[in-house]
Order: sequence, then structure tokens, then C-alpha cells
Amino acid sequence: YEDARPNSLFVKQGERLNRAFSSRFAGGLNQIVDWLYKIAVMTNSPNMEARFGSRTIRHTGILVIGRDQHLLSGERQRLEWRRDHV
Repeated sequence: YEDARPNSLFVKQGERLNRAFSSRFAGGLNQIVDWLYKIAVMTNSPNMEARFGSRTIRHTGILVIGRDQHLLSGERQRLEWRRDHV
């Protein structure tokens, strides 16, 4: 969960016109990717079956951010694009 601060999702980075995704956002996304990787390498293993009762599971990764009051023009579209394509 992000903490709803003005720089939770996007931060000013140098002279760029558009703000960059924040390290907090990237960290949350990277944590999800790491868990999905772990699930992928454990699939069809006895360890997976011992932990989840099956050698394969259906799963979904989600990053909950919830607030949009600090988004600048165009940032919502960037966030939605990333949600739909990454």
C-alpha cells in the first residue's frame, strides 16, 4: 500500500517535464515481480505442493495505490497504461 503522500507515485527528477515513477512505487512493483518469479520457479515442485496443497496455483499480483489527489496532468493515463501493459 502506498502512503498517499504527494511523492508516493511520481517524483520530480531533474529537468524532465514529466515526473518519474517514485522509488516507493517501483519498490512495490518489484516486490510483486519477485513473488511472481518465486511462484514460477516453485511450480510443479514438492515444495509448492507442501505449501499450497497443489503443484500449480492460479495467482494474480496487485499493487494497491488508491489515491489520486496528487496526480498531475497526464499521470493518470501513464499509470493506467502501466496497469494495462506491464
